[in-house]
Amino acid sequence: MYLKRKYAFLLFFLLLFGSGHSSAQEAGDKPPFYSSKRAKLLFPAGADTLQIDSLAILPGSFSIRNVPDTLYQLYPEAGFLVWHNKPGYFLIQVHYRVWGISFSSSMAHKYPELIDSNLAFPAFRFTEEESFKANQLQYNNLEYSGTYGRSLSLGNQQDVSLNSQFNLQLNGYLMDSIQVEAAVTDNNIPFQPEGNTQQIQEFDQIFIRFTKGRHRLTAGDYNLDRPNSYFINFNKRVQGLMYQMDAQDHAKVKNKLGISGSIAKGQFARNLFQGIEGNQGPYKLTGNNGEQFFIVLAGTEKVYIDGQLLERGEDRDYIIDYNTAEVKFMPRRLITKDKRIQVEFEYQDRNYLNTLVYLYDELQIGDKWQINMHAYSNQDARNQPFTQSLSAAQKQFLAGVGDDIDQAFFNSVHEDTFAANKILYKIVDTLVGSVLYDSVFVYSTSPDSARFQVSFSYVGEGMGDYIIAGTNTNGRSYSWVAPIDGMQQGNYAPLALLITPKMHQLFSLGTIYRIDSFKKIDLALSASNYAPNLFSDRDKDKHWGGAGKMSYEEQRFLGNKDSSGIPLFTWSNKLSYEYVQSRFRAIAPFRDVEFARDWNLAPDEAAADEQLATIMTGLQYKKNTQLQYQLSWYLRGTLYRANHHKVSFAYDDGTYRAAGMLSYMSSKKMDMQTAYLRPNLFVERKFRRLGGVSLGTRFESEKNSIWHQPADTLSAASFAFRVLSFYL
Repeated sequence: MYLKRKYAFLLFFLLLFGSGHSSAQEAGDKPPFYSSKRAKLLFPAGADTLQIDSLAILPGSFSIRNVPDTLYQLYPEAGFLVWHNKPGYFLIQVHYRVWGISFSSSMAHKYPELIDSNLAFPAFRFTEEESFKANQLQYNNLEYSGTYGRSLSLGNQQDVSLNSQFNLQLNGYLMDSIQVEAAVTDNNIPFQPEGNTQQIQEFDQIFIRFTKGRHRLTAGDYNLDRPNSYFINFNKRVQGLMYQMDAQDHAKVKNKLGISGSIAKGQFARNLFQGIEGNQGPYKLTGNNGEQFFIVLAGTEKVYIDGQLLERGEDRDYIIDYNTAEVKFMPRRLITKDKRIQVEFEYQDRNYLNTLVYLYDELQIGDKWQINMHAYSNQDARNQPFTQSLSAAQKQFLAGVGDDIDQAFFNSVHEDTFAANKILYKIVDTLVGSVLYDSVFVYSTSPDSARFQVSFSYVGEGMGDYIIAGTNTNGRSYSWVAPIDGMQQGNYAPLALLITPKMHQLFSLGTIYRIDSFKKIDLALSASNYAPNLFSDRDKDKHWGGAGKMSYEEQRFLGNKDSSGIPLFTWSNKLSYEYVQSRFRAIAPFRDVEFARDWNLAPDEAAADEQLATIMTGLQYKKNTQLQYQLSWYLRGTLYRANHHKVSFAYDDGTYRAAGMLSYMSSKKMDMQTAYLRPNLFVERKFRRLGGVSLGTRFESEKNSIWHQPADTLSAASFAFRVLSFYL
C-alpha cells in the first residue's frame, strides 16, 4: 500500500511539473513566432487520436522519447497525432516547438456578419476548398525575371539627371494554352553595342511572341530573314507585327502562311573599295545617296576580303564602330593595295517614314511538289519627311527630275543673320587669267559682308569648284579653286542633294517538283517595281522588270555497293538557265559576292539584259573524293559574250586533305577581249598524335589578260600574280 502511494505521488508530481511547464509558457504574453521547446507527459491509452497542443506544431521539431515515428501520423497544423500502433508505455514524453498561431481556427479582421447585407457584391470568405479551384487566369506556369533600376547623376556644374534601365524576360503559358515569350529592354539613353566582339547583345528592344497551336503572333522588334526564294534576298531589322500560321488540312498538304506589317529600321547598302597599302583602317562607309554620317544597324554587316567572309572581333578579323560607320582590320588580316574589300550592311535611313509589308505562302503537296509565293513592298511616305523639309518649289523641282535622282541638286544658298558661331560666306567677283568669275562664295567673319549660309555637296572629282578648306573654324568650311583651261578643279558645289521618297516592290513565285528521290525540277519567277522618285510620274513606264530561272538536277549511282550498302560512285548532273531584265531591281544582290569579278565586270556596270546558262557534272567516290566540271555561258546586253570553264576536285580521308580548282574565262565586249586563268591548290596533313596539328601548303595564281582589238595592245587593267604559302 505504501509502494502504491509512493508511485501515485511521483505520478502526480510529474504531471504537475509537465502541466506547469506548459502553462507557464502559455500564460501571460503570447509566445514568439518560434517558441522555446515544449515538453509534456501524456497518456497514450484511450482514443486513437491524441491532442498534443492547441497551437500549430513546427514540422520537424516533434519527437516522442523511445517511440519511433512509424507508429503515428502527426498533423502539425492542428496540433494532434493519430496512432497507427499504440506503444506499450503507460506514459510518454513528447518534445516539440509551436507556432505563435493556430492554423486550424478561423481568423478574420472583420466578420461577414458585421457587413451590411445590402451590398451589391457579397463578402468573399477564404476557405480551404477555394485554394484548389482554378482561377480565371492561370499564371502558375509563367516564369519571369529581370531588373529595374533608377540612378541619379551629378555633374560638376550642379546639374542632375535621372537615368533608368529596365530589363524583363518572360516565358510560360497563359490559360494553359497560349505560350508567351518576351524580352523587353529599355534604357534612358539608347545606345548600340560596340562591334569589337563576335557576340552582339541587343539593347533597347521589345520582343513579344504569342504561340497557340499552329498560330504565332510576334510584336515589337524582330528580324525578317531571307525566304526560300532565289531572287528575293534580304535580312531586315524591323519593328511591327507579324502573324504566322502552319496549317495542315490534309494529311499530304501542308501550308505555311505569314504576313508582316512593320516600320523598317534601315536600308541595304554595299561598299566596294581597294585597300590602302599598310593601312589597317579605319575605312569610312558611305550610304546609297552618298551619306557620310549615319548609324549602321548593329550586327547587320558582312565584310569580305577577296571574296572571303570575315569574322568580327578584336581577336579575329575586324572591328566596326556602328555609330561612326568605320571598319578597322586586325593584324590577323594585313591590308595591301591589292586587297578587294566589300562591306554589306544596313544603316539608318530616316529621310522619310518607311513602311514594309511582307507576305509569304509556302505550300507542300506530298513529298514531290512544293510551291512558294512571296510579296515584298517597301515604301517611303512622301508627305512625312524626317531629316528634310521640302518646300513647294523643291517638290515641283523633284517632279521634273524623274528617275534621274542623282541630278536632284537644288540651290542651297539663303541669307542669314550674322553670328560669331556660324559659318557664313560673302559673294565676290574674281578675275583669273582675264576670265571674270562672278558669285564666288568666300568664307568671312565680317558682320558687314558675311550674310549667306551655304550648304555644299560632294559632286565628284573634277565636277565642282570648291574644296574643303583648311581654315580653323568651328565646323567644315569650303574654299573656291579656279578652273584650269576650263576644267573644274574641285569636288564640291554650293548645292544640296534632295533625297526623294522611293518605293520598292518585289513579287516571287517558285516551285520545286521532285520527279523521284534523285531528280527534281526547280522554277523561280520574279517581278520588281522600283520607283526612285514618288514625286514624279515621268518615267513610271520603266519601273517594272522581270527575272526567271529554271534548273534540273539528278543523281545516279554507279558501280558496286560497299559493306554498308552505299554505292561506290555517285554521279550528279545539273542544268540551269537564268534570265534577268535590265529593269529588274533586286532588294539585295542574290548572286555570289565575286560574281562580277569572275566575269571581268566593273562593280558599277550599267544594267543590261542578262542570260546565264550552266552545265555541271560531278563524280563522287565513296564520301572522300569528288571531281566536278562546270561550263557556263554568259550574255549581257548585245555586246558582252563570255564562257567560263571550271574544273575542281577534293579529297579528305581524315588525315590527308587536298583540293584544287582550275578556272578559265574568256569574254569579248566591243573592241576588248579578255582571258582570265585562275589555278589554285592546297595539300594538308593532320597529325592526330600531336593534338590535331595540321601541316600544309597552298598555291594560288591569277592571270587576267585584257587586249584592245584590233590594235592587239594589252590594257593597263591586266594583272597577274602567284602566291605560294606554307602553314602549320
